Amino acid sequence: MPPADRPLRGRHLLVTREPERAAGVLERLERLGARVEARAAIAFEGPRDESSSAAAIAHLSRYDWLVFSSPTGARFFSARLRAAGVEAPAVAARIAAIGPATGKALAALGLRPGITVTESHARGLARALRSRVRSGERVLVVRPEVASPEVPDALRDAGAEVDAVAFYRTVASAGAAEVARRIACGAYDAVVMTSPSNWRCLGEAGAAEGVALSQGLARARRVAIGPTTAAAMADAGMAAHAVAAAPDDDGIVSAVLDALGA
Repeated sequence: MPPADRPLRGRHLLVTREPERAAGVLERLERLGARVEARAAIAFEGPRDESSSAAAIAHLSRYDWLVFSSPTGARFFSARLRAAGVEAPAVAARIAAIGPATGKALAALGLRPGITVTESHARGLARALRSRVRSGERVLVVRPEVASPEVPDALRDAGAEVDAVAFYRTVASAGAAEVARRIACGAYDAVVMTSPSNWRCLGEAGAAEGVALSQGLARARRVAIGPTTAAAMADAGMAAHAVAAAPDDDGIVSAVLDALGA
């Protein structure tokens, strides 16, 4: 039996996130005795058609609100601003963000959110904005090419005029197929999925592994970073053994311990 201060000794874990973004949770899991790999199954590119995002930046002054659902959206939006020669402090619209990580990313880019919901999912932001956005106000939702319509729909229900514009798209990372192969080989005791996109791209990149990938996922203890990711996993017939109460280091570590019964 592992010692009480190292309950994960001998366990091999995968966190589907870039190493630089996973540094904190990796350190904590390793202190608990685990051997941990951080490997993202996703990468990001500009949208296939950039005309809509270019037009949104060109007409930024007409928006009363800017809504961001991820740190990635914040980065691609900022890049678009720079390309257009627009300084972030010149953005006059009120800003709303899903999750503290998105709020921090925006602040680092000089875009200060007036609303940052603690829940890292669309439902929380939709609830917060419905009471703040007035009928007739114009809202730009910065999003990936594939995204839930929940926030735009909630804003339209509140009477807002909404432009939901793709500023980036999510694709399988160069290493996604190797991650899928290692899961298929049973390399991990637990797999932490950090987004629905990671789950989707892992499946796409691992198509060559076929049944072996499903079997590897079935053998591993599966952890979801939040309810949206958990729903995507459940839809694929691979329900999470544990769901993080919050999408931060504490939440992930607690969920891993719960999933592994440690």
